[in-house]
Amino acid sequence: MSHHKLFVSQSNVFSGFQKPFEKADYIILGVPFDVTSTYRTGARFGPNAIRQASLNIETYSFRTGIDVEDLKLHDLGDLHISTDTEKTLERIEMVIKDLLEAEKISVTIGGEHTITLGVVKGLGDKASKTAIVSFDAHLDLRNEF
Repeated sequence: MSHHKLFVSQSNVFSGFQKPFEKADYIILGVPFDVTSTYRTGARFGPNAIRQASLNIETYSFRTGIDVEDLKLHDLGDLHISTDTEKTLERIEMVIKDLLEAEKISVTIGGEHTITLGVVKGLGDKASKTAIVSFDAHLDLRNEF
């Protein structure tokens, strides 16, 4: 991947373990961004909070028979973001394109919902064949705010 210099190393990786990038199927990408928040900032702490919480999750599921430790996950860390929204979205787009070229599935954790635009742009024509799951504190269904 050509954009490694765009990442900040994390002291915690998702679930506390990971596979080497080359052997991973799923790549976790943190985007600590909340520059366009209109009410209260703090979403930028999301990626780290999610990683912290993941350290307390039991890895094995008796219901599914799956152990998270067996999943081929790699955590890239957090994207170094800019206070310039367009620049941050361009960085997200570049990284997502690189991950697609490397035949990886991206799991992007943020950050506020604006980052979704960079992800979708990065997916390009593959976006129609992709599932996007977005967790947000509220539904953004207004035409205007």
